[in-house]
Amino acid sequence: MTSVQIQTLLAPPDTPKANQKSVAFLDNRFQSLDDLDELETLVLVAQHRNDNLQAKLSSSWSNITALLADSRVSAESHLHTAQELSLLRHSLTDELSDLSQELISTLSEGEGKSTLLEDIETLHRNLKELQSVKGYVQVIEQALKLSERSAAQIRSSKLSISASSLSEYQALQAFVMKVLEACSKVEDGSIDQALNLVLFLENIREMTWTNIQGTLSG
Repeated sequence: MTSVQIQTLLAPPDTPKANQKSVAFLDNRFQSLDDLDELETLVLVAQHRNDNLQAKLSSSWSNITALLADSRVSAESHLHTAQELSLLRHSLTDELSDLSQELISTLSEGEGKSTLLEDIETLHRNLKELQSVKGYVQVIEQALKLSERSAAQIRSSKLSISASSLSEYQALQAFVMKVLEACSKVEDGSIDQALNLVLFLENIREMTWTNIQGTLSG
């Protein structure tokens, strides 16, 4: 409930306006002496209505009192929650400030000493390099396996050569082309390593084809 609604409920009755309406009603209703015969009846009706209104007013005041009490409790609860959140925000701000100071590079004990942030960055770079090396090694291992299988396939089918006898070599060619396409999209920082890898794979492919030719002509 808004403060305007609460103020409206607590506002006293407008007595002058009520008297003005009553006078206007009586002037309109009793315009002659004959009309006064109904006065007693109207007084009784008005008294009965007044009693009902007084009962409703008493009930309304009870409801208003309870509503105000609930509103006060709710407001105090919201205020308490807001105060707790404010303290929590200040606490988090202090913790973030301390953490930022810890992560900022500073000189400690008269010597240049790396901070936690610098150590994390170094570990991240080392991890990326190790992952790159691991990826290159796996590519080379796969190429060597395909080369060995190509040679073994030709030796086992030397007496009956067919298109299927070169399936392993064709797989090697496809693998080298796939790596070549991937290396063409690498970032500038790794382009030298990618070129060396491509040259190595092309040498493996050429050596494998040379060995296949030697096996067929032997």
